[in-house]
Amino acid sequence: MNGDVTSPKEKIDAYVSGPQPGETHWIQCNGYRYLGILEEGGKWKCFATGEELNVAVKILSD
Repeated sequence: MNGDVTSPKEKIDAYVSGPQPGETHWIQCNGYRYLGILEEGGKWKCFATGEELNVAVKILSD
């Protein structure tokens, strides 16, 4: 998944084909990129520090 999700169909497709809990992805935040891991609750955390990435802008393609 790359880019912003705006339409209802895009949101459904992103949910179905999106990252699963426990997967790591590069996450673009405001001015920074982090290796993030998706938690069970749907929140992204920094892989290295465990801090929540609450300003995630998008998931970058590999």
